Amino acid sequence: MVGGLIASFGLFISCYAPNIYYLYFSYGILVGVGTGIAYIPSINVVAHFFDKRRSIALGIACSGVGAGTFVYPPVTHELIEHFHWRGAMIIFSGITLNILVFAMFIRPVPSSGSTPSVPFKHLIRSFGFQVCCLPSWRLRW
Repeated sequence: MVGGLIASFGLFISCYAPNIYYLYFSYGILVGVGTGIAYIPSINVVAHFFDKRRSIALGIACSGVGAGTFVYPPVTHELIEHFHWRGAMIIFSGITLNILVFAMFIRPVPSSGSTPSVPFKHLIRSFGFQVCCLPSWRLRW
């Protein structure tokens, strides 16, 4: 819910941007952090609630990003045509507030007992962790 609030707030204050540097902060940082905070827990909850068909459930959940990438450009074009870019930001802010509505439907993940903790130094040395982080490390070098 916090991520939805941050992202919606970032979109809303973007409509008051006097220059591009303001948009770097309001749209780039606030919206990016807010959507990141909202996305990861929602995918994590789907992964914990589905045991039998987890891959299909995660595929459907993750396909929302691709669907949004496909749908948002024409919607953005129409909104800018009718309401200018500032009005479009306010409308997208309202659409983003729907994250709060859907976040209310998320139930806590049932605990299956105690989960063993892994020390951080063992985690970063594991092959699986290094393979998952390889693309981001490549971008830094």
